[in-house]
Amino acid sequence: MKQRMTTPEVLTAPAATAAGGTFPWLIGRLDYAIGVSPTLKHMKQPASAYLRRFHYDLITHNPQVMRNLIDLVGVDRIVTGTDFPQGMSVNTQ
Repeated sequence: MKQRMTTPEVLTAPAATAAGGTFPWLIGRLDYAIGVSPTLKHMKQPASAYLRRFHYDLITHNPQVMRNLIDLVGVDRIVTGTDFPQGMSVNTQ
């Protein structure tokens, strides 16, 4: 029996989506919009229902932001990321 490998959906893009970018932090606003906007009536679930469909890299440079992300999506959705080869990947101080 052949098993199909799937790739997780990882929110990463250069300098834009560290730790999921704004998606996790705007989730309350998105949930509200889905509840009141006629243009979003096709949505079957609130936006927050989709948070755990993604993996989030751990590049936050802030322990409180990481703690909040873990509380929001679960530690099992956090993956290792890197800024390499960008200048921020190496601390030269």
